[in-house]
This record gives sequence, structure tokens and C-alpha cells, in this order.
Amino acid sequence: MEKAFEYNPLPLGHIRLLHAKHTPGNPTWSLRPALLSSNLQFLAISYTWGPPTLVSSITCNSTTLKITKSVSELLSSEVLSSFPNDLPIWIDAICINQRDNVEKGVQVSKMVDIYGLAAEVLVWLGPTSGDSDLAMDAIRELSRREDLVSLTSAAEFANTPGVVSRIVPVERQEDLRRALGSLCCRAWFGRLWVFQEVVLARRCSIACGAKMMRWSDFAAATSAFVRLQIQQFEIVFPDVASGIRNVEGIQTLRRAAEIFPRSRDRREGISSAGLLDISQRRAVTDPRDRVYGMLGVASSNMRDKIQVDYSRNDAEALLRLYIDYGKCCIEEDSTLALLHMLSGKERMPDLPSWCPSIDAPRNYRGILRYYKAGIKTTQDGEDLPSAWFEPDSDDLYAPGCTVDVISQVVSSTFCWSDDARDAHRPSLEDATNNLAWDRECLMLYRQMTEQQDDLPFSYPLTLCGGYLYGPEQLYLLRQAYDRCISRWESVEQSIQLEDTNPEVEAAAYLFHGRLMSCCWGRKLFSTVGGRVGIGPPETETGDTVCILYGAGPLYLLRFAEEWTHILGDVYIHGLMDLEEIPDETKGENEIILIQ
Repeated sequence: MEKAFEYNPLPLGHIRLLHAKHTPGNPTWSLRPALLSSNLQFLAISYTWGPPTLVSSITCNSTTLKITKSVSELLSSEVLSSFPNDLPIWIDAICINQRDNVEKGVQVSKMVDIYGLAAEVLVWLGPTSGDSDLAMDAIRELSRREDLVSLTSAAEFANTPGVVSRIVPVERQEDLRRALGSLCCRAWFGRLWVFQEVVLARRCSIACGAKMMRWSDFAAATSAFVRLQIQQFEIVFPDVASGIRNVEGIQTLRRAAEIFPRSRDRREGISSAGLLDISQRRAVTDPRDRVYGMLGVASSNMRDKIQVDYSRNDAEALLRLYIDYGKCCIEEDSTLALLHMLSGKERMPDLPSWCPSIDAPRNYRGILRYYKAGIKTTQDGEDLPSAWFEPDSDDLYAPGCTVDVISQVVSSTFCWSDDARDAHRPSLEDATNNLAWDRECLMLYRQMTEQQDDLPFSYPLTLCGGYLYGPEQLYLLRQAYDRCISRWESVEQSIQLEDTNPEVEAAAYLFHGRLMSCCWGRKLFSTVGGRVGIGPPETETGDTVCILYGAGPLYLLRFAEEWTHILGDVYIHGLMDLEEIPDETKGENEIILIQ
């Protein structure tokens, strides 16, 4: 009986690499330390762990090393034969002693170098399933069609008919729709750690079973297949919500890999708030990994300040990690984009009000770049001060001013029981609830504006956060709103909705998307100053609307005798551009201390 494998401590600056020993009929392995440097050649694996149970084993260093099912499937797969026999492998489940939290922390902090220096990164989706070969073959075939992959918009695809039939015969297209859906629902696409592993890679391939191709080709072709919905080719996902989220994740990965700076001495990575947004959309097992799993693509300043530490797993340590990460986000980003992630989130006890619960899923997705409520856009006068923290303090010092106070808040909110449900097919419950919500909003809006007949343009503009999908399309806003209302009414009354022109239908679809982003779970309110806006679900009468200098949105604060808390961002039509806000609307400049 072979002796069980035991790990030896790693020398400083080293990693372990797995080397294959190609013994006929009896593959064995050796695990050796190696100094991590730009001269080291190895293959880094990006994969998902799956169940952590050790169900198999390999012979390693003449001992028995127990491994998980996913690692066993990779090591026995044909795809590894595509790489040179003498190219060692780095795979975290084996190359890191998972029982040593100190070593684990040190090695995780080296991810930026491990995946950045690897000769190649292999994305392993898992073994072949019944239809995965069909999906991989079709993606490969489409990737070779530069004339099709280069089409970047749905409109271009609409003017290029017959794309799918050039890739796969008509009789196989239904199978392909389901094959693509199954492939995109594989666990790898939804995991957090894989993001930095692909973005950091100098060279990256993706494999499913024995089928392998360049990651960049895979991502480009998958994006093209998604745009083919304009030709009624819709991917069929076994889990719609997961599939849609994963497809969006592929596009995010593709863009990030294209823009990420490659220089070894870079001082900046992807924005810290942008990383948090990505982190909250992906799955992790350990909540600490929402931070640790993105450090490889964060700025060097962030990596210096956040130390990877798995030795403590208590609530106090997690709280401290979230606060420290939040402080880094605000210190690095004068636009205070982190505060935009507060609205409607479940909160950990004892977190400062300015710090979001990083492990809570986002349920609000506004568009920051169009708001300039606290951003100076001209060069006149003095620069606006930025928010800061005092040493050894978690209180946020935010320069700004008050602009209004909440007077009334509607009791209902826009709702959509299933975010995977198509905008064209509302449930009866959603249609009924949203019609009631719209009537309550309209009543308050008309009460404030004293307009009882014609619906003002500013009402649907407020509901969609001031943006539809381009300034030149805003003329369709009223029609898009009316179309959504008509659709809900048709469902509530069980009547057929009349057809409309495609341009209005497309605008209504996008307007629904903006309702999902700006109104889902949020509250419409009126103010003492006679305005109407949309704010976080916690909005109450007496809360104060403030400008925080440097931030794009307005923010809602609650002042008490002993504390001031920030609740989230708000949209008020006419107050989203600092240069256009009347001076008489703004209070005195002050430093707002936010706990």
C-alpha cells in the first residue's frame, strides 16, 4: 500500500508544479517546487472545483494523492495531450496545500503572477456531454467567419440574413440552440475566480472534452450567436437566469481581457468599484473571495493594502475585510462609485452605512456615467474637494451640500417576479401589481406638478433614470411607456395586444429594461421643493437629498442627533447636472460626516 502524500513547506517566492511521468499503462506524477519567474514555463488551469469530496487518486512523488472528481477528469482528458509533454501544470487543488491557510493566503496573493506569467492558461469546462461537441464545433466554425463575427450590432445581423444556416444545417438548428444553452450554463462561466484567471492570461485556450479553441475566438463567436436573436435564433438555456447571466459574463470577460493593461509594473487595474460590480454577479464558496478573487486585476495599491488572510474565518474578520476594501475603493475613486452599490442591499450588522455588504447580490443597476450631480465639468473656479477618511477612523468625510427633503413616498414599487421572464410575457401578478404601482406614482406626480391631463415627458424619463438607449431615441420614450402599460393591461384583462411598429416595440423592450434597472424594488417620492424622483427602498419622509462632490448621482441621507447614514442614490429630473442646478436650490457647502 502506497504512503499518503504529504506537502513540504514552500521556499519563499516558489510555487509547486505538477509534472507528468509518462509510464506506459500507469501514468504517474511528481510535484516539485519552482521559483516563480518570467523564465518559468508552465500551463495554468482555470476550472471549477465542483464537489470538494476526494473521490479519486493519483500516484504523485511515489505516494497516493487524493483528488476531486473535476481534477481527475482533467488529468485523464485527451486535451492535455495537445500541450508539450514536458510542460508542467499548475492547478490550485494540487499545487496549493489547501489545509494550510497561511500558505493558501500567500499563494492566492501570487495569482496575478501565476496566471500572468504562465505560458498558457487552459480553461477547462469539463468532459464532453451529449451535445457539447455540437456547440463547440459551431462556435469554432462561426469564429472562422470574420465577415460575421465582425458584425458588432443586432442591426447589422438583421441586414445579414441566413447566418445560422451557413454554420449548421437547418435540421440541426434546434439541437444547436439547446447545445449552446447547455454549454453556457456550465458552472465555469458563473464562477468568480475564473475572471482574473482569463484576464491575466497572456495566452488562453478553452476546452470542453477533447474540443479546444482560442478563448478570444470562443468569446467573439459566442457574442455573435447572442446577437443572432434578431434573426429569431434564440439560445435555449436549461436555466434561463443562469444562462443569461453567464452569457453577459462572457461579454464582460471579453471586454476586460481586451482593455486590461499588460505591463508588469502597472499601477492601475480595472476600477475597484467595477471589480465589485463584477464580483457580485459571480459565484463563490467563501465570502472573503469576493475580494480576494479579484485582487489579481486590481490596482497595485489595492493589492498592497488588502492582505489575503484565510487564517481567520469569523464575522469580525469579514467585517474588517469589507470595510478596508470599501475604504480603498473610495480612496482610489473620487467619483465615489462604491456608494452607488448601497441601494436596497441587505446589510451586515455593524457595517458603516457607506460600505455595501459585498457578499449581498446587487438588485439595482443604474447608469453612472450619465449623472453629474456632484461633478464639475467646467474649469472655472476652484476644484471641488474629495471625500476622505481620517487615520484609524471608518467615518467618511464627504464634502457636499443639501438640495431637498423628501415629503411623500409611494407605498408600492415596480416588481418583476422572475428576472429571467421576458418583457413581452409578464405574469398576471406582475402586470396587475405594476399597473397599481403606476397609478399610485401618477397620482403623486400629478399632485406635485398640477398636470391632470397630458402626461409630462419628465414622468417616464424619471422612471427610466433619465436615459433610454441614446439621446436621439428619446422621442420614442412616451410611446415606449404607453406600450408597456398597454401590455400589462392586455395581460390583466386577458385580451390580445395589438401589433405596433418594430421601432416602438424595440423601445418598449428597452424601457422595460430601464424599469428593471431603476425602479425594481425602489420608491418614487416627492420633495418639499416640488420635485419627483426615484430612490432606495428605505426612503422615508424627512430624508435629505444631498450633493456629494465628485459623485455622479444625488444621494439620500438620514440625519439624526448622534449619526448620519447614507441610504443610496436617487434620481431627480433636472438636478442630475451640477452646472445646471440653480444656486438657490443648493444649501451651504459643508463636510458631511457619514457613519
